[in-house]
Amino acid sequence: ILDKAYRQVKFLETILDNMQEPIYVLDKHGKFIYVNRALIDLSGSTKEVLLTYTMYRMAEEGIIERAVSEDVLK
Repeated sequence: ILDKAYRQVKFLETILDNMQEPIYVLDKHGKFIYVNRALIDLSGSTKEVLLTYTMYRMAEEGIIERAVSEDVLK
């Protein structure tokens, strides 16, 4: 069961990583838990570094504009 779930997650990550639009997933605190290749390329950083960010920090540093995610979290 875990192997099947792992393959499904990897499949979805592959799809998201091949999209041209920057895509990210946040936890309930606004911390990045997933970033796709387009966002990595846009930021000029690494996935490991981006996953230490929150949406607030990314906006402060100008990597993203004010995220609608902030409204969603509220």
